[in-house]
Amino acid sequence: VRTHLYNVFRKLSVKNRTQAVSWANEHLRH
Repeated sequence: VRTHLYNVFRKLSVKNRTQAVSWANEHLRH
């Protein structure tokens, strides 16, 4: 799953990538 998300983040721009990381940190808490 993480590998798939990693590929998606690569497609995103640097700006969106930063926001995506913040979103992931909040929603992927385990």
